[in-house]
Amino acid sequence: MSRSQFDALAEDYDAARPSYPDGVYQALEDTAGPLAGKLVLEGGAGTGIATRQLAARGARVVAIDIAARMLRKAREHSPEACFLLADANAAPLRDGCVDLACFAQSWHWFFNDDAAREIARVLRPGGFWAAWW
Repeated sequence: MSRSQFDALAEDYDAARPSYPDGVYQALEDTAGPLAGKLVLEGGAGTGIATRQLAARGARVVAIDIAARMLRKAREHSPEACFLLADANAAPLRDGCVDLACFAQSWHWFFNDDAAREIARVLRPGGFWAAWW
C-alpha cells in the first residue's frame, strides 16, 4: 500500500516535470564547494529530477521519499544513487554524515520544526542545507 498521494502521479511527474536550471547547482557549488564526492541527502526526491542532476555533478546522492513508485522512477534515471523509502522527517541516517541536505520543491511537505531538527542531526559540522522552488 502506498504511503503517498503522489504514487498515482509518478508517470505524469516523470514525463512532464522539467529539470532545474544549472544556476541552482552553480549556486550550491559557490556556497558549499564542488558537489563531486559530497554525500548529499535529497529529501522528498520524487522521480529524482534533482537526484540525476546532483549525481551528474559527481555527488553521492541518498534520495529519500515516501512514495515507492516515485522512487522506482528515480532509480530508472540514476541507478548509481542510493534510494530509501523513508520520511526525511526521521531520516534513517547516522548523525553528522551528510555534506549537503537539499529539498527540490519539497520542503513545504515536511513538518518544518521536525525536519529542521532532523537535518541538523544528519548534517556534518560545516554542512549545508538548501531548498529551492
